[in-house]
Amino acid sequence: MVLQAKRELFINDNIAQLEDEGFSDNKRVPWNTLSFEHREHVVHVEAELISVILACPCFKIVVSFQMV
Repeated sequence: MVLQAKRELFINDNIAQLEDEGFSDNKRVPWNTLSFEHREHVVHVEAELISVILACPCFKIVVSFQMV
């Protein structure tokens, strides 16, 4: 549970930067994290834009915490 909490904190602190990599035209738009689903080293995150800029404001991203 502690590891999950640390991962969620990291994602919440960095969600805008993570999304910037996927949506380079809309830098630093505010995101709201809706939910987390943990599976081993992978976290599925459902997030939405706070101000709707894109046609589809809700997204699901996958963040891997596996060390290479």
